[in-house]
Amino acid sequence: MFIVLTSCDNVTENEIQKEQEKANLGKNIGPLALEYLVKYVYYWDLEKYTPVSNKKLGIWMSYNTNLFSTVRNYCGFSKVLVTSTTELQKAVTSGFSRGNITGLIPHEESTWQQQIDSYGIIGAYYIDEPIERDEYTPQSINQIISYIRSTEGLINTAPFKIGSYKTGVTFVTQYWQVIFANNNVFMMDDAYDGFWSGIMWWTDQRPHWTDFQNAYSVLNKSNWIHIEKDYSEYNGLLGHANNLGLSEIWLYVNEFSEVEDHLNAFSDQAWKTDWLLKVERKYRKEYRCYTKDCDLVANWQLYETVPLDEYRTVAYDQEQN
Repeated sequence: MFIVLTSCDNVTENEIQKEQEKANLGKNIGPLALEYLVKYVYYWDLEKYTPVSNKKLGIWMSYNTNLFSTVRNYCGFSKVLVTSTTELQKAVTSGFSRGNITGLIPHEESTWQQQIDSYGIIGAYYIDEPIERDEYTPQSINQIISYIRSTEGLINTAPFKIGSYKTGVTFVTQYWQVIFANNNVFMMDDAYDGFWSGIMWWTDQRPHWTDFQNAYSVLNKSNWIHIEKDYSEYNGLLGHANNLGLSEIWLYVNEFSEVEDHLNAFSDQAWKTDWLLKVERKYRKEYRCYTKDCDLVANWQLYETVPLDEYRTVAYDQEQN
């Protein structure tokens, strides 16, 4: 290395040091070695399910209230049934609006007024098999509805839903007494898989749903599905609900160990029968090849998976095309 000094008078010691550093900058620079090759693979994956505009899914899961947030924000349920103020507060905290909360009327006839008062204003009320259980008469059910309609001095027209599994004349006649005496009363079929009709054994309740709607006509807008008993029937039941023109389906969740797996299966079948939409998120996988003989398949190692800020909403029919 040579440093040329044009004049010793005007070159300082610091300037000589700077010239030496400049000369050394490129001394060790050589051709860059290729460390690895990179390839990207893009794909879509499920982010959550979301309701369709003209149908709603509801759920009753008193044994699994810790999953309220999951069923609303991931599984696609719009409505929830609660049995206490504690459950109601959990539902609200999980994102359910009061208008999408249904309150259960208790089986004990002596406690219904206190229970209704504790709910405050909510979206709907439900009573489960009141006449089948010999707990209420048509007259006492009318009394409950009248009290709800006058709650807090307001005209409350929240839907009043009755669960029943009977289609015989005796029971249908009694429930029609309630329907004729009030507005916004609706009937829900809660016959589950393996129901004995008195004549034959139904292995699938679709025929019972048809009979039930024939008994109550347009006042049958929603029915119940059992998460465990009806596990193998989700697709058929949801499809038949479409055939009957139902606008709501409610899922009853009992206490058992495989709740989350069954919820995922139900949401998948609800998507495949046009009761839900899928929201998918785009991801990018980065693969790296550290050898000289990289081909399209071999020697690639997954380096990272990156979620991207790109989403799409997909109906089942769209994904098949």
